[in-house]
Amino acid sequence: MKNRDNKNIENKETKKEKGSFLSKPVVKPENTRKKRNLETNIISFVFIGLFFVMIIYSVFFTSSEAKSIADNPYNPRNAVERSPDVRRGTIYANDGTILATTSVGEDNKEVREYPTNNLFSLVVGMSRGAGSGIEGGANKELTTSSSKQEVEVSGDGKAEKEYYGDNVYTTLDPKLQQAAYDALGDYTGAVVAVDTQTGKVLAMVSKPDFNPNEAGTKYNEWASISDENSVLINRASQGLYAPGSTFKIVTALEYVKEHPDDYKDYSYICEGTTSVPGGTVVNCYHRTAHGHEDLNDAFLNSCNCAFSDIGLKLDMERFRATAESLGMNEALPVEIESSKTRFDLNSKSSISEIQETSFGQGNLYMTPLQMAMITATIANDGIMMKPYLIDKVVSSTGEVVKQNAPTVYKNGIADASEVAAVQGFMKNMVSRGAASVFGSAGYSVAGKTGTAEYADNNDLAHLWFTCYAPANNPKIAVTCIVERSEVSTIVPERICKAVLDAYLD
Repeated sequence: MKNRDNKNIENKETKKEKGSFLSKPVVKPENTRKKRNLETNIISFVFIGLFFVMIIYSVFFTSSEAKSIADNPYNPRNAVERSPDVRRGTIYANDGTILATTSVGEDNKEVREYPTNNLFSLVVGMSRGAGSGIEGGANKELTTSSSKQEVEVSGDGKAEKEYYGDNVYTTLDPKLQQAAYDALGDYTGAVVAVDTQTGKVLAMVSKPDFNPNEAGTKYNEWASISDENSVLINRASQGLYAPGSTFKIVTALEYVKEHPDDYKDYSYICEGTTSVPGGTVVNCYHRTAHGHEDLNDAFLNSCNCAFSDIGLKLDMERFRATAESLGMNEALPVEIESSKTRFDLNSKSSISEIQETSFGQGNLYMTPLQMAMITATIANDGIMMKPYLIDKVVSSTGEVVKQNAPTVYKNGIADASEVAAVQGFMKNMVSRGAASVFGSAGYSVAGKTGTAEYADNNDLAHLWFTCYAPANNPKIAVTCIVERSEVSTIVPERICKAVLDAYLD
């Protein structure tokens, strides 16, 4: 009734206005002209402003963005850049295993084949459309014929000449890939293994996956699956997750950097839960009271309460600088699709944001590949190598067209003594802490567990484990995430151990 009454009042007022011409103010023509001129001037200035903005953006785009967009495998132009007289080259693993190749059927049509079926599906990708994975990232190399060697055509063949495209040799190790694939099993998640000293990606598995040989009949079905269960998303390089307690590696490093002389004196009494004025209530797992802790104990116990306290003692601008020196707030420069990670803290952040981010929650998201590179950086004494998947490009006649080499990506992250302190925390985490699954291994491991909340259900979480080995002479870093798993399980640790066993044993 109230709305209807308001409507009636509006109608009466409208009728009154229409019935009384004298009730309206008299507008002089001179005032009307001034008003129109003002409106015209405003519109003109708006369009002039937009024009200058377009010019500035055009200059910026040409100088900064054009090349990266032109080279992006999602650019549809790259899908048709292949010269019609070049047969797409072959993709190999690091031991010569064929991962993708082109054959010719009885109808003389070229068919892209993937002999390993699902095993390398997401990292190798498909040549369909603009391409994905290595197929997309190395599209230009695979469709270029450096040798100009003619394809041998049997029978009638084709009238026009065709040349063999260049071949791509990857850094991927089939033995490690198989170990990671088998260990992940039916779980949803990802596994990444990298060489700590070179940045070579040795294994990259994401599940659920697909058989690229079936793309012709099943692609539309795959594309219709929601993101949470998508088989087309490479969770290892594209999946963005809260890192949970694995991020305490970064928080601990920053505390040591800001307190190089007295970090060993850090002291905290954990009562299982804590709150501070203006902040949020922080609970340790099952509200476990850890009692008195120093920094090493807080890391070993993965104490959320202690790390929320540590975070509030940090300089936020320095914390942000350290996170970004480890590759946060950007996408890693790897040859396949890679998501931009996120670290939001700055000098204006709220107390609760600082608390949550410091123990790996809040507005903090990263990919398993990013966490693997951070772990490899700690193992490599604070030097982050550039991750890469393509070892070399070779012509059809065997000449090396391009040879990639290890490249330093980030340096000056921390002093050797500061990194050594975190290495010690990670060693103790495995030898004395929750990662007891490695007790029977014939090698030493340094690592960190992580439990990332993703919903209100406290019984399920995204479970992480990240590590490197051997602990005293690091060669390989492995990171695993298992989505929506029971909190009490140690599945990620076992998966990482399977990969380390394949590499070190």
